[in-house]
Amino acid sequence: MAHGLIVDDSSRVRQIIAALLQEIGIDAVEASSPVEALQRLDEATPDLILLDWDLPKLGALDVLTGTVDIALPRPTTLLMAAERDPKNFALAKAAGASSFLLKPFDRHSFFDALRTAGVEVIPGAA
Repeated sequence: MAHGLIVDDSSRVRQIIAALLQEIGIDAVEASSPVEALQRLDEATPDLILLDWDLPKLGALDVLTGTVDIALPRPTTLLMAAERDPKNFALAKAAGASSFLLKPFDRHSFFDALRTAGVEVIPGAA
């Protein structure tokens, strides 16, 4: 089973994403802050990171730069944002984000964003 890391300060968003990932056979751990995310990354390298742009204290770029030391291949990282900001997306892409997902999202746009990032999405794979 593939492993994911969900980084979002909203527990509800983390729960929704974890349930969607479980449907396609991805077991996920959660982090509510960049500090917790970096600790999780020290413990284990996930296959997929879902990372909220707007996080308290440290930000998404801090988490992305924290993945630089991870051995290749690095995790596929999907940046989640509430607004389409080309500057922020360019910064995130340069720091290692694979793709982007706008919030709020529905099931269809979530799975489409995963496919765009190169994640195999097979409903019922769990």
